[in-house]
Amino acid sequence: FIGKAEPYAWRQWEFNWQPTRAGSVTLLCRATDSSGFVQPVEDSPWNPGGYLWKSADRLELEVGS
Repeated sequence: FIGKAEPYAWRQWEFNWQPTRAGSVTLLCRATDSSGFVQPVEDSPWNPGGYLWKSADRLELEVGS
């Protein structure tokens, strides 16, 4: 984690990832709260304001050789 934790605030973090092969990959990031609730992987309806959007964030990448 980067910086200190604040109540009800997002946390910045970083992770050094080394791909093992070239090709299409999907990175997935999801949170766990202090009660042990884990963000669902399934998609929830998205809206422009982002309200009540609770799905894990996904990033599609193309890894070169």
